[in-house]
Amino acid sequence: MKKYIWILAVLIFGVALSGCSAASAAEEEAVQQPLDRSQWPAQQAAAPTPTPTPFPKISLEQVQTPAPTAEIAAASNKNENEAAETASNQPAVANKATPTGVARPAPTGARPVYASARSLTEQLSSVAPASVGEKGANVRQGPGADFGLLGWLNSGDAVEILGLSASKDWALVKNNALTGWVYLPLLAVDGSLSAAPLFVTAYPDGSFGADNLAPMRPANEPRPSNAAAQPAATSPGAAAQRSVAPSGNGVIVFQTASGGDIMVINPDGSGLRRLSSGIDPVISPDGQRVAFTRWQGDSGSLWVANLDGSGERQITGEIKQARHPSWSPDGKRIVVNLQHGGRLNSKTTCYSLKGQDPEEIMKKNFPWNLDPEEDTWIEYRGTPPKIVPYLCWELRPDPHWGLRVVNLADGSIEDVATGAYAYGPEWDPANNWRIINSGPHGLAQLDLNRNEQWPLTDDRGDHTPTFSPDGSYIATAYRNNGAYDIHRLDAGGNNRVQLTKTPLWVGTSVGDGRAWNNVSPAWSPFGYAQDGPGDSQIAFLTDRSGRWEIWVMNADGSDQHPMFPAAVNDQINITYDFVDERALSWR
Repeated sequence: MKKYIWILAVLIFGVALSGCSAASAAEEEAVQQPLDRSQWPAQQAAAPTPTPTPFPKISLEQVQTPAPTAEIAAASNKNENEAAETASNQPAVANKATPTGVARPAPTGARPVYASARSLTEQLSSVAPASVGEKGANVRQGPGADFGLLGWLNSGDAVEILGLSASKDWALVKNNALTGWVYLPLLAVDGSLSAAPLFVTAYPDGSFGADNLAPMRPANEPRPSNAAAQPAATSPGAAAQRSVAPSGNGVIVFQTASGGDIMVINPDGSGLRRLSSGIDPVISPDGQRVAFTRWQGDSGSLWVANLDGSGERQITGEIKQARHPSWSPDGKRIVVNLQHGGRLNSKTTCYSLKGQDPEEIMKKNFPWNLDPEEDTWIEYRGTPPKIVPYLCWELRPDPHWGLRVVNLADGSIEDVATGAYAYGPEWDPANNWRIINSGPHGLAQLDLNRNEQWPLTDDRGDHTPTFSPDGSYIATAYRNNGAYDIHRLDAGGNNRVQLTKTPLWVGTSVGDGRAWNNVSPAWSPFGYAQDGPGDSQIAFLTDRSGRWEIWVMNADGSDQHPMFPAAVNDQINITYDFVDERALSWR
């Protein structure tokens, strides 16, 4: 409240009451009756609490699960070798699997920019000899378990390695009988692969063709003239964005909006497909399942589906406004947010100024999460000669959030000890007993063994923490002056490093003056190297280009760029509501 508002109120009050007779004690009591103090939250010196999430309400009847196809059925007949492939860091996409011996057709309108890989391999020399391990190995048309089979190599068969996939987990090999792609962990390599050329797809949209082998080109060769060149974007307004696959692999799951479609995409921009619908999807530690929540009205439920879209099932229901699930390191439990108590709607309250000091009223009753200069006003109630001024403000929605741990085996639940504002939980991948979460004063950590919670950071700007895969580091979306940036902390909440920042030129005539928002960080499947960023990366959502896009950077904040080509981003329409949603997950 402005410094002299109470003086003005008293002056106006004096004028209004001049010439008026005094009200009876009973009448004054009826006019001045304050609200019940039990309706007010305790005053706290902390950040504003999360407001109710404006999720679209999705009824269970509206959820459409893709029906199994013949290709999915064929994928279920995988042998032990294929099972080893799907256990890799880049899970197989079963609803794109190709029946044995059948080449996947090229997408409509796509055309290769190089000859087929079979003719290309004739120009390549051997990088290193290798032999097939004891499990044997499938030879595929492309670098991934979702490509068609070309044949089989027996244990002990000798091959020559000609190059590696961009993710470095598939090898292009040949021997007297076969030329194709083999999952690298199934080979015993004799020598170094440091000089092996890397290959990326030849089509601008990131897909493969229907040649005997997928058309490929070495990643370090210049792009042919009939493929659109994409220079590095030095500013978000640059029309051309580069398409550089991250050094990691795995798969990314993201939501188009809270309660909207849940999509799956490869880090190189290929394989975009719909998985399901829901809220805050997260991939399991083994990379094979996705957990998410749904709402029907305010009643929420926890769901799990296989990454290929099959096996979708409800784990438990009756979780009010359920959101932000997180897996335990062993994949046996999930912690989820739920709303319990508090106030979901706005509420106006007023206190009589007759015979009372406005500053005392403010001191005793004014909510901690409002601005006294902007959020108060004076109302006059009654009719002459009985007019009384009231000091009023509107209470914002104030839901209380807690954490619930769900056992996947039997659906049993346990509500764990937290304060009134615990949201955005993340399970520590290195410590099965530890969960961290956002709170009103910063990040908090929970000891499940003792069922006790204590602060991790004292900076209330920290939101939506997420662990690196090895548990050594935490990335957060940090709110400062109304905008968000990505910060990195160590596992103990110390050694803070700001990774993203709106450059100064944005506030000049060159830019639009709007600070960028960088939210929802997600680590690549590799941990942060102690001696530097190594292969570790962080994907995140940003609005710096004027729309929400998924970008990627090294774990030290360097080399920030769009994760996908512009042609892929044009197909993705993402909405972010600034309610601490987890928009993407990467494993």
